[in-house]
Amino acid sequence: MRALAARKPAAFAAALDELRQRLQTDPATPLFETVTPDGALFFSTAKNAVKPAILSPETVAAVTAKLAPLRGLTRLENGRLGLAVVFPLFSRDGMSGVVALAADLKQPLNVFAASVENDVFVADGERRLEYATQPALWSSVAAAAAGVRSFSVARAGDRVFTLVRLPARDLLERPSVTLFASRDITAAYWRETVTGGLSQGSITLALAFALSALYWYMRRSFKPLNAIIGVLKALARGNTEVGVRYPARDDEIGRLAGTVEAFRRAQQAHGQLLALRQELDMAACIQRSILPSAFPLAAGFSLSASLQTAREVGGDFYDFFALPDGRWALIIADVSDKGLAAALFMAVARTALRSTAAIVPEPAACLTRTNDLLSAENDAAMFVTVFYSVFDPATGRLSYANGGHNPPALLDASGRVRFLESTDGVALGIMPETPYEAREIVLSPGDRLLFYTDGVTEAIDGQERAFAVDRLIAALADSSAAGVEELVQTVITRVRAFAGAAPQFDDITLMALHYRGADSEHDPDLTVPLAVAGALR
Repeated sequence: MRALAARKPAAFAAALDELRQRLQTDPATPLFETVTPDGALFFSTAKNAVKPAILSPETVAAVTAKLAPLRGLTRLENGRLGLAVVFPLFSRDGMSGVVALAADLKQPLNVFAASVENDVFVADGERRLEYATQPALWSSVAAAAAGVRSFSVARAGDRVFTLVRLPARDLLERPSVTLFASRDITAAYWRETVTGGLSQGSITLALAFALSALYWYMRRSFKPLNAIIGVLKALARGNTEVGVRYPARDDEIGRLAGTVEAFRRAQQAHGQLLALRQELDMAACIQRSILPSAFPLAAGFSLSASLQTAREVGGDFYDFFALPDGRWALIIADVSDKGLAAALFMAVARTALRSTAAIVPEPAACLTRTNDLLSAENDAAMFVTVFYSVFDPATGRLSYANGGHNPPALLDASGRVRFLESTDGVALGIMPETPYEAREIVLSPGDRLLFYTDGVTEAIDGQERAFAVDRLIAALADSSAAGVEELVQTVITRVRAFAGAAPQFDDITLMALHYRGADSEHDPDLTVPLAVAGALR
């Protein structure tokens, strides 16, 4: 250091004589070079050196500024790349010089390639080859070397290589060259490819099998769903006869099938209900058609009636018709039970009464013969209560027989209400050969007679109280001056008001007779057609 500081090259060389001799005789030995802080060559192991080969002014300035070692690649005097390290030297007075030690890159690269069992290539930024352990392979890996990926796989024909890319810098930290390490992995690659292909094939077969199993399962799962969808489509078309399968399965399909089956039965029941409703509507229309369509236009008396069924059809009926001798048959009846069966029996009973009255009009005899007809082959054990009367407008005489029915109420001209005396007869259709008794009264001009069924007196309100006879008497007493239509409507209004929101459970039938006397003149306000009066409801 003293020789360097004193700028005595001979003394410096003498001190490094052994090192100098060794560096000059060993080609693999690194180049050793020393310059003064101003960049002048002070010492070099290179022969005949007159200027620095490594320590350029930029390098000396960089190490002087940094005051720390520099490492990197450098270009040697023979034009080949070398690996160099540059560091400052210090004496007591400060930095006395800069030393550079450089070695050809070939030797360390060969050592590196052998240690990692790779081929090594060094190329500049233009991919010009600077060094290679196997130069012939560079053309095969050059295409992959153009990339920027640190690791890649390159193929050259049937050969496959791995390529590791490592950029290198010079002493001034500038990009210099790129180091590539490559290994031939052709055998391993194709072995992996074949093994991977077999594995992939196995996976593909397994996947195909799994997909086939899944397809079979989905088909099996969707088959009942498709069947259920078919049932729903059939139901949408109105076909309720289709059957639903799988209702016994204990899973979502079974529960869905059970729901659809319940819906199908509900639709089927709904369809049957609609058909029954249509039949009932038709039966109601037929029932209304067999009742009298108009009240008689007579001078001595007037009639009005109303029938309100509890269901679509009922078992009550009223009837009136002229007899051959000028008298009138007046009938009100109530069939046991309600609904369609009662309506059918009502039609039979009305037909039997009319047919018998045309031959035997007298009340007792008519009820006796009609009872025999209705009692014969009465497997349904149905019966009908009947109040049958024959009215003579010329005299006001009313003869009657009662077959278990409510006796009519008589509202006389003075406003007093009483009921006709009973004849103690039983309902028709119960027992054949049953005798019936007849009675008669003579109506006075101004008397009103109200025929009714038990649907009037047995109407129930919300507290389950019956309308009863006393409320009927009160309604009649309040209608002492009313005509027959008003009388009927007054009673109906009173019953409806009494029942309130309580449902009607029995037919309500009323028929009123107003006797004005044989010498009275026709009053058009009291005798109107039934369709105009609106009495039939």
